[in-house]
Amino acid sequence: MVRLYDTIQDFKILQTLSVKLTWSYLLKFITIEDDLKREFYITMCINEHWSVRALTDRINSMLYERTAISKKPELTIVNDLKQLSILSQKIKTTCINRAEVRRIFTGT
Repeated sequence: MVRLYDTIQDFKILQTLSVKLTWSYLLKFITIEDDLKREFYITMCINEHWSVRALTDRINSMLYERTAISKKPELTIVNDLKQLSILSQKIKTTCINRAEVRRIFTGT
């Protein structure tokens, strides 16, 4: 637990992660030294609903290093990850709204 706090020192981020992901995910994130790389995997894991095994496979296959995002300047990467999270939330909201409308009209 101490190592997790040393790795992710922002309490709000840590609290959010503990709600969205299980302890197994958090243990995987501890092993990632680079902050941007860790943020990339956290964002992708939450948005893409990766299992712990899928996360491990993608870390081992060096997904971050193979993507174009890793070659961008640091500030650009941070902004891209924020935009990805915002876009993912909008898509989820749209899907939920469509499902709700369908349920209302079909009665199921």
